Amino acid sequence: MEACSRREACNAWQGGKELEETLEKCPYGAVGIFGQYYTPEQLLNEILKDAAYFQDGGGVTFSGGECLLFLKEYDSLIEKLHQAGVSICIETALFVSEDMLKWAVCHADYFYVDIKSLEPEVCGKVLGGNLERFLKNLEYLYARVPSEKIVYRVPLAEGVTLSASNIMEIGRLICRFPPKHVEIFSVHNLGEKKYERLGENYKRYPTIDTEQLNKVRDYFSQAGIKCTVNLL
Repeated sequence: MEACSRREACNAWQGGKELEETLEKCPYGAVGIFGQYYTPEQLLNEILKDAAYFQDGGGVTFSGGECLLFLKEYDSLIEKLHQAGVSICIETALFVSEDMLKWAVCHADYFYVDIKSLEPEVCGKVLGGNLERFLKNLEYLYARVPSEKIVYRVPLAEGVTLSASNIMEIGRLICRFPPKHVEIFSVHNLGEKKYERLGENYKRYPTIDTEQLNKVRDYFSQAGIKCTVNLL
């Protein structure tokens, strides 16, 4: 039996064909439409189906990518969630404008802040971030949101964020702006299959073993901050 590969099917679409045409001509189901669009009202109804679980401050977490790039569009949804007693948590890398962050401070109850690299060259060239913007935004956030409502998440990747110098810089930052607690975890490669289906190159990072994660946790814990290791 002769069959086309997923890569060929995806490349056919990328080559300019309409999606519907590609779906019709692919007899192997290699290309499909995934996900579903919701209006704010539909999304509200879906969320409130789980309202019984939103106890003791529980609620909805908006993450990303960078959710603050589009979250203003959901003003009415967030207002209705608050009216229903549902808390809002925003996960952000803080590489956003001050205007976006001001909006978030006014609308969110809790924040997850991703801290990746505090080394300027790595932050700029590898992550595409602006370290100066990140630090200014963190200072702004910390001055306006109680520390018990801020959690730091530190993804560790060999050769990017897991270096002695970066860990030391993050430790200093934690001492300066102590959060409720810090979560440490290894980089994962869960997106690899998605890249393959799209015919895109994927850069794989080796996962960090538990022993190394625990060492970083113990180093941060010396600052008196509650620190946990999250395992996939």
